[in-house]
Amino acid sequence: MKNVYLIPDGDLRLSAKGICEKAQTEMESKLIASLNKERVTIIRGHRYNPVKKQGFIDSQKFGIQEFCSIPGDAPSIVGEALG
Repeated sequence: MKNVYLIPDGDLRLSAKGICEKAQTEMESKLIASLNKERVTIIRGHRYNPVKKQGFIDSQKFGIQEFCSIPGDAPSIVGEALG
């Protein structure tokens, strides 16, 4: 199996992120199922934050940290679904 990193990006407004979380979860589920058929494993770049009630990048600093944590030669997908 090949690993691909998924980075959920999105609107920097926290209020918008909460609204979009359901659409994001649905998109990620479909993407994971589709790529699993191709023997690709999705590794989500960061987890859902239960305190903020969203799983998107919410600042430039967090985004930089996120991308620095992914190996430089790793394939990645920036995927967002806004509902």
